[in-house]
Amino acid sequence: MLSRLAEKLGVFCQANACIIMPETDQIELEETGFWCDGQEQNLSQLLNEEVLVNIKPFTIKDITFKNKDSYKKTYEIDLSFQGKNNGKILFGYNRIYHWKKSEAELLKYAAETIALALKIVKLSSQLDTSARYQNLLEEISRKFRQSSDMDSILHLALAESGKTLNVDRGLILRFKYKEPLLKFKPDRKIEGKAEIASLWKNDEDSVENLQKESFDLLDSELCQVAWQNAPTPLSFSTRTELSSIINVDHNPSIFQLQTMEAISIVPLIGSYSNLESNSPVILGLLILQNKKPRVWQTNEIDLVKLVAIQASTSLIHHQTLQRVQGLVEERTTQLRLSLEVQAKLSKKMRHHIEELERLNQVKDKFVATLSDNLRHPLAKIKMGIQMLKIAPEGIKRDRYLEILESECAKEINLVDDLLTLQELESKNFQTSPQQLKIKGIIDELSSLFEQEWSQKALTLTTNYQNLPQEKIALLTIYTDSESLLRILRELFHNAGKFSDANTTVSVDVTTLNDGISIAITNIGLKISPEEKESIFEPFHRGINVTDGSNQGTGLGLALVKSLVEYLNGAIDISSFPLENSHSYITCFTLTLPQFQSQPQ
Repeated sequence: MLSRLAEKLGVFCQANACIIMPETDQIELEETGFWCDGQEQNLSQLLNEEVLVNIKPFTIKDITFKNKDSYKKTYEIDLSFQGKNNGKILFGYNRIYHWKKSEAELLKYAAETIALALKIVKLSSQLDTSARYQNLLEEISRKFRQSSDMDSILHLALAESGKTLNVDRGLILRFKYKEPLLKFKPDRKIEGKAEIASLWKNDEDSVENLQKESFDLLDSELCQVAWQNAPTPLSFSTRTELSSIINVDHNPSIFQLQTMEAISIVPLIGSYSNLESNSPVILGLLILQNKKPRVWQTNEIDLVKLVAIQASTSLIHHQTLQRVQGLVEERTTQLRLSLEVQAKLSKKMRHHIEELERLNQVKDKFVATLSDNLRHPLAKIKMGIQMLKIAPEGIKRDRYLEILESECAKEINLVDDLLTLQELESKNFQTSPQQLKIKGIIDELSSLFEQEWSQKALTLTTNYQNLPQEKIALLTIYTDSESLLRILRELFHNAGKFSDANTTVSVDVTTLNDGISIAITNIGLKISPEEKESIFEPFHRGINVTDGSNQGTGLGLALVKSLVEYLNGAIDISSFPLENSHSYITCFTLTLPQFQSQPQ
């Protein structure tokens, strides 16, 4: 269409050549209209060669006619719309020529119309690109949820990204470090192996599984530069640009750097090393390549980064489940070996069989619950990010930010609880015992939870058994402050969550010879005798907590019991029916000794 317009305008203005060129980020000759009354066959014969070989972004003012001396007169008309230039019309004359008034008026009207049309086409293209990117992310997200095969997930992410961005090939590498926790140092080289997890080629429209082919990271300057630059992606528009950074020959043949021009590299970020807070652990690289020079657009890099985030999340999730499964299988194998050497009918063998079945159930529950608690907040975070991109400023945007903050806090709390449980089990938990005033702690928690319980109209009463008023403020215990606060905060939260509306939560404090007892009582849901035996197990959820309002991670009471035992204390639970009511009275009784002898 632009070529036909160029011919019409050129003939009308009695020009020898006419070019209509939209403003663009890089030269796309097939999107440019041109006409010439000479023997030239294509646009490259009309324009200067130094412009045509320049792949980097350029402006219309850089475009000039070839064999400039043969054109004695040239004219340029800006294609402006709403104050922004959308391109230019160039006329070339091999003679001195002055436009007539009618020609100038027609060209002004034509320029306005063409500028509007180019703007519409550009907006339509942007909408189409945005829709394709959105469809890609939704499709990858859906397949990630449906598939548990890590290789299939990575293959899908690579193939769909390559097709959407219309590149020639792509690679996904997975790193296996020589040092498990490698400290990030920009001035050092990374040691380990790079495993080729997936290879995709556009001309074959398929993804190849290379049977885990690998190479040494020290043999690839490309991987070294990408690792040192992480977590920032790397993009090169031409092989010349890449060659200014690395020696192209010092890389494995799998990259095909001698035949590929443009390359974009996005790291797969795992977590941050314990050795240094700003040390990203790079799980691998997502690499896209193109045979022709290409300027990588910002929105293209952002899209690949989102795909890399999903792929990284799946890798972390898969590795976590593998470790959990390995630990459980190891324990299961040990139990089975123990059972094989026992007599078939002995009581001890039956006990081991029951234990094996219970562990299998715990394993299934643990894997299912962990998967659920990792997937759902991440899915909501992803949705919130996507909505933020299209949400206008104001209340909706603030709401999406609240969703992101809430779900991020859930993930952080889940990880903190898991890490604390691990520290307690491994006996690496650190305590700092000190003299604590019981009344101050309970008053602080009471003030905090009265606001939280206001929607259910709960009231809180505190009773100090057998203590005169003047001694209540002096009641102290020598123990770990952070652990005690965490225990009481969880018990208060649990009491409020399962209480009936308009009831009272009671806190009864009793002094003991060698410690203190704190009983927290609420009126609400029943806890059956069967549940009492398992209520302190990790990821346990009772029959009354399946609805959305009471649902949690199942780690709170397990963490409470572990902390209480670490402080050499004890915790007990009782639940009995309230007279003339369907509700139950539930009481958690916490008994804590002095952590150690109070210093003199």
